[in-house]
Amino acid sequence: MAHLLRNNGVVFKVGGHVFRVADRSTFLSTTFSTNVNALAIRFDPDPARNRFLVGRGGAMDVYDAATLALTQTITGFSGDVNGICFDQGNNRVFVFTSNGYGYIVDGVSLVISLTVRVGSDNFGNICYDPVSDAVWAPSYYGNKIYVLAAATLTITATITDGPDSPGCVSMDPVAAHNRMVLGNYGGHTVITYDRSTLLKTGTYASSGGINDIFWDPVPQNNRVFFAKHGGALTVADAQTFAAIEDIVLGSGQFFATIDPVAAHHRILAAYNNYGISVVQVTS
Repeated sequence: MAHLLRNNGVVFKVGGHVFRVADRSTFLSTTFSTNVNALAIRFDPDPARNRFLVGRGGAMDVYDAATLALTQTITGFSGDVNGICFDQGNNRVFVFTSNGYGYIVDGVSLVISLTVRVGSDNFGNICYDPVSDAVWAPSYYGNKIYVLAAATLTITATITDGPDSPGCVSMDPVAAHNRMVLGNYGGHTVITYDRSTLLKTGTYASSGGINDIFWDPVPQNNRVFFAKHGGALTVADAQTFAAIEDIVLGSGQFFATIDPVAAHHRILAAYNNYGISVVQVTS
């Protein structure tokens, strides 16, 4: 069922939740799954794999990125799958859960190859740094970020300066910036860190709690997106994090990911209780 939101401020109810588009926005939305209690969502950065992954309670679902059909379900995780990230070069998928576990999943076979009890933390959305071969994992209740050796998922450093009920960590795709970006769910702030020294380099105010951060695949667009508690998607300047506009897509908790194929112009928004929606970005 294709429900399109037009650029006139009209509100539509789609698949059990309300979407709205601001007058100056050119975002369209379609709901294709309404029975997924999603807690994380990530496109595979390799377009040839043509897939995206959705985390939920005790499992991770694999979807075909072209047809949007569920193709496989991976089980065996302890707790809710809250964090997913990819190591494209080594065919690894990292998965972290609400029960303090970290997993490595083979990127080809999609079989769990390593299980590690990192702690008792409730992890948020995680990020892989290919330069240091490390995983950054925010602990929501612990107010810290763990930096872990990717091969073994052992802790090599703990960052406590800046996290305030952190929701997610993301790597700035511009290599020259050399920074990781933390979204604080509780503190309503964006924190930047030097990837080499692990030191905090900046603090920026946010209008709400941040669940997810992702970047426009076209660097010239200079845009970063924040998925926020309450259903707002903030479009911001990718260097200063100054908000360009807020687009209300739904209500409650939601997480999001952007298609790595820029020509597809789409964001996937996964809702904690309402399913998954395709958001077309037409400008």
